[in-house]
Amino acid sequence: MNVLLYRSGALGDTLLALPALDALRRRFPGSRVVLAARPAYGAPLLDAGRADALLDAEAPPFNLLYQEPSPGDGLDRLLQPFGASAFFTRDAGGEAARRLAALPRGTHLAAPPFPPEGEEVHVAEWMARALAPLGAASGPMAPLAPSAASREKARRLLAPLGLENVPVLALHPGSGGRGKWAPPPALARVARDYCGGSGARPLLIQGPADREAARALEGAWGGPLPAVEAPPAEVLAALLAGAAAYLGCDSGVSHLAALCGAPALVLTGPASSPKVWGPIGARADWLPWEAVERGAARLRELAGRETGKAG
Repeated sequence: MNVLLYRSGALGDTLLALPALDALRRRFPGSRVVLAARPAYGAPLLDAGRADALLDAEAPPFNLLYQEPSPGDGLDRLLQPFGASAFFTRDAGGEAARRLAALPRGTHLAAPPFPPEGEEVHVAEWMARALAPLGAASGPMAPLAPSAASREKARRLLAPLGLENVPVLALHPGSGGRGKWAPPPALARVARDYCGGSGARPLLIQGPADREAARALEGAWGGPLPAVEAPPAEVLAALLAGAAAYLGCDSGVSHLAALCGAPALVLTGPASSPKVWGPIGARADWLPWEAVERGAARLRELAGRETGKAG
């Protein structure tokens, strides 16, 4: 049997579908579980074996999802082999639900990707709950276990920086929304306190949109930081999985660190809703900006937790 989960969105949106993806695998053991997402963002889930295949959610024939059913069209043919599917997508007019209801076989549903405004339920739990019509339910979540190939690529990134065999504090100062950037002095303080007490070395994670945030952090730190720039998400996952700890803002990279089992601390401000969007993982937590004096101690506490079973 083939099972499909569709979630087109940013990196964090995609990664927070992991509990729902796992729920489908538990519900349909032995099935081929396929993820439809933006390929670059779904890659860590595929690389870690949590999805068996990856489809591009923004490519045809998914553009037909909101159109009237037409037997034999591209989307109809794509979905024919799937005995069950869940589409997490905005569907205010019900077009996607009607389209899925017209499929001749299987059980298919369309559900909103986010909880209603004002409802403080975590997005990951919201998606897992939405699978109830398929008989699936949330359960224990193991950390992502990146592939050996991705771990080797991560090692090659660290080696030229002299960070291959030393404890590393991974730092990501950016976010998709500028209002979610933690104040650079706050990040620098937690990082300096943690590194000073643990012997870890700082490593800056920088994506294409992070240059300004990265320079601001280096200014607060007092000089340049060793950095890796825009590695593929599955390689970044391997790097984060091997880090001594992670410190960042409300961002997709922070979600990736948490899901990989790294001791991960996310600094949040007024623009964030951690009860809905906070990091999930056995060794992940969030802390308000104004409480940064507790940051290094909290990171050390998280590092002492068990990671759970390998994914």
